[in-house]
Amino acid sequence: MLGAMTGVGTFLDSLQGSSFAAASPATLQSFPETSALTADEIDAFCDVMTYAVLSTTRPDGRPHAAPVGYLARGQRLWIASVAGATRLRNLSHRPAATLVVTDGQGDSHVALILEGTVSLHHEPQPILDTWLRDAWRERFGTDLNWAGALIELEPTKVLSYGHGRVPVRDRAVSYEERPEDG
Repeated sequence: MLGAMTGVGTFLDSLQGSSFAAASPATLQSFPETSALTADEIDAFCDVMTYAVLSTTRPDGRPHAAPVGYLARGQRLWIASVAGATRLRNLSHRPAATLVVTDGQGDSHVALILEGTVSLHHEPQPILDTWLRDAWRERFGTDLNWAGALIELEPTKVLSYGHGRVPVRDRAVSYEERPEDG
């Protein structure tokens, strides 16, 4: 579903601006504003990187992280989950999460970190039937017949790294298909 996430970058970039304004000196040293992804780069990165790591907090305070597929609609990111998953129990207790999208090694690494509040949808059928089932199939090429719940992440903080490392291109061409000379 290359191109389908296009547009989320403008919203996330605006949140990134306020995140930088509130950031500590240590955060600004680790994530210099000059290295932040632009709105177009966020769009391109999210189009290609379909999986991320979702971090939640267990009721006893221990962290929990797991790889997840995600997609954006409007100003929200949506994550499907099997019923009874640890992440759902954690989010029922503390409805906040961090989603980390990352790629590359060394001088080519790119990172996008989204923190936010979460709404859980334990009865996913209305959302699946209205739009999410088709969007999931387009993005992942698989049917979303296993979802027992949906996680709706509303980002409240955004940080990124890797400006100039994400090819902003015709979104019909993936990272891997892009010629080296651009």
